Amino acid sequence: MEEVRLKKRKRRRHVVKELRTEDGEIVKKRRGRPPAEKFPPNPPKLTKQMNAIVETVINYKDGSGRKLSEVFVRLPSRKELPEYYELIRKPVDFRKIKERVRNHKYRSVEDLEEDVMLLCHNAQTFNLEGSQVCG
Repeated sequence: MEEVRLKKRKRRRHVVKELRTEDGEIVKKRRGRPPAEKFPPNPPKLTKQMNAIVETVINYKDGSGRKLSEVFVRLPSRKELPEYYELIRKPVDFRKIKERVRNHKYRSVEDLEEDVMLLCHNAQTFNLEGSQVCG
């Protein structure tokens, strides 16, 4: 039998494209996803107020002492509950809401309220009326 040898290909280094700014400076074009948009920090008073609101809602208990927020702290995984993601267009949980407060994505208390209301709407849409989640 005759042995067939494959010729190894040399890897070509990616050529970095150079762009020039209006000032004539050379800027190398970066590959990949652009960095996440950073928001300027909210005033500390507003951030503190938003954190207090979120913590109050999360820690709220019904008459029997049960925390109502437990099922909303973390979304179910796509593997665990794929039908949830088919039905709910904008899934959100309290973990995500807290992250958005921390990253200054909410510019006002109204923005925060929108996501909390979306969380409630998602729960009502997915769960049957009269279930433990909807009440």
